[in-house]
Amino acid sequence: ATITPRVIVDLGCGTGRYFEQYRDAETVIGLDASRPMLAAARRGRADWLAKRGVSVRLARSTCDATPIPDGAAGLVIAIGILGYHLPLDPSVLQEIRRILAPGGRAFLVTHVRPTRSLTDAAKHYIKFGFIARLPAPIRRLPRSYLSQLFAEPEDVRRVSAKVGLTVLESRLTDERVWQNHPLVLS
Repeated sequence: ATITPRVIVDLGCGTGRYFEQYRDAETVIGLDASRPMLAAARRGRADWLAKRGVSVRLARSTCDATPIPDGAAGLVIAIGILGYHLPLDPSVLQEIRRILAPGGRAFLVTHVRPTRSLTDAAKHYIKFGFIARLPAPIRRLPRSYLSQLFAEPEDVRRVSAKVGLTVLESRLTDERVWQNHPLVLS
């Protein structure tokens, strides 16, 4: 049987891309550091959820210091945050642990080091129209910084355990440019 948590927190919710998946929750809290992303979420999918009777709250917040009370979330979602927008940061995992209710779960998708070079990855994005060219600020970033933007599975397990989270499920997907690493924590 599927159990739907009453309160779902989407860390780094962006435009609310995944909100439709939360339609059976009582409350959805979308957090993002970007005002424009939150505005897009509010105009689109947050309204869609609200029309279906789901209480939706959106707030500007970093992932390591949320306004969520201790133990309030039955489910925390963080897709493409660690190892993509942020390095694998123990403070983010500590925050997830803090806001999870007893028996709650966290679903994360991290990004693993590219199976190709970063240059090949950029060419892939250009070829398929995701970006016109590699943005100048990214071209100037040192390779040491770029290498921090990936979270290897063994590092995610190690850091999760260090903050008191247990990896319940973990697998790698096979992607063209890099691998995604979906995992469930408690």
